[in-house]
Amino acid sequence: MFYIELYDLVENTDHDNDSIPSSQEDPDGDGDPRNDDTDGDGAPNFFDPDDDNDGVLTKDEGGADGDPTNDFNDPNNPTLPDYLNPDVTSNWYKIIWIKKALEFQELFLWLKCC
Repeated sequence: MFYIELYDLVENTDHDNDSIPSSQEDPDGDGDPRNDDTDGDGAPNFFDPDDDNDGVLTKDEGGADGDPTNDFNDPNNPTLPDYLNPDVTSNWYKIIWIKKALEFQELFLWLKCC
């Protein structure tokens, strides 16, 4: 019998499309991302689009550079990245939603006038 770790069979596989490769979603550092569920919702981080359950998708907590793994804004917990910290939500996602809303409004006005 043999065992294959499929979560990174293809390098940098990202099962939940949150901009973090599944093999790197291992906060406890034991080499097994399947046993890491930061927010306790029953879904391991590598299958969870919102790793800290703060209502902001992990991919949207990446700040201006789009990388969620390099933002540390909680002075009370400076070693915990924002995407794993439910006490910190990024304002970056609000900018994305505003931009999308404006694009939709432009499309609606274009359709209405033509």
